[in-house]
Amino acid sequence: VFLTENLPPGSKIAEFDVTDPDGSASYHVKFSGPGSENYRANITELGTLSLYTADNAQIDREAQDSQSLLIEVSDVSNNTDRAILPIRILDVNDNAPEFTRKMYDVQVVEDWPRGVVIEKVHATDADVGKAAQVRYSIRGPSDVVAVNETSGVVTVAGELWGMARDAPYKFELVARDLGEPELNSSAILSLRVRGKDEVMTETSVVFLEPKNGVQIVVKENLPLDTKIYTAKAEQRGIASRTRGILTYSLKDLTSDEKEPNFAIDKESGDIFAVKNIDYEKNNEYTVSYTYSFKSGLSPSHCVLDTRDADKCDRARSLFFKIFLQC
Repeated sequence: VFLTENLPPGSKIAEFDVTDPDGSASYHVKFSGPGSENYRANITELGTLSLYTADNAQIDREAQDSQSLLIEVSDVSNNTDRAILPIRILDVNDNAPEFTRKMYDVQVVEDWPRGVVIEKVHATDADVGKAAQVRYSIRGPSDVVAVNETSGVVTVAGELWGMARDAPYKFELVARDLGEPELNSSAILSLRVRGKDEVMTETSVVFLEPKNGVQIVVKENLPLDTKIYTAKAEQRGIASRTRGILTYSLKDLTSDEKEPNFAIDKESGDIFAVKNIDYEKNNEYTVSYTYSFKSGLSPSHCVLDTRDADKCDRARSLFFKIFLQC
């Protein structure tokens, strides 16, 4: 039997004919098995057994997508017969997508060009099929940032010059599913635009490597833990006696996988391939890495990307490219 979830109480789900060679006209029906409390039965003197959803039924596919109902029918002499009724619960679109975070805090610098990946948002939907497919957008007009409809990758979409200020700009991110009816939820992208000169304060940390326009060629199927590059940064405008220890971290913005493709040594800045890199699966990567020291945190972005090699025209954008070879 196939049932759609959230059926109202009293919905008829099945009907059977019960016969007794002794000619009994009185029967007792009993249900057992996981989920049996969601059903009730009615049987007539002619032996027509009808099954209905109970008054307190909670038929939720997300909680249980299949059941096996054991039906026992007994006559007045307690002669009993049993049958198993397999039940499959079908999905309806009753869940809106949910963002993994309600607030995405992002910092950018006013001289970053269009196309820079600054964040990746993600939402999940507990339904199945089209109702679980999520599409992303920004509610209302936005010529500053854009979000990829299917991947959730957020990029700089317009000119940032002149937008630097302490207060962040707020954008409403929307995740909608493709079910009927369409459901959606929202989250906030909080964008702080920093001035170009603001980065060069006494707490400034700047990258020395990669150089502007560096291109790296990496072969697929590299042995695990192969070093592919070394990022270098230094503190500037800080007296040597107050300097902390630089540490690095790295995040793959375009991957949904829990295990990253790349890792960075937090002390040396060495970047390694830590998973099998397959050209046929993906020939480009966008990675953000961050340097920090004990007197604060200074984020910046570096793009490992086979696309748009001509974007390496601003030193502060800190781009370099990784090209995969077969």
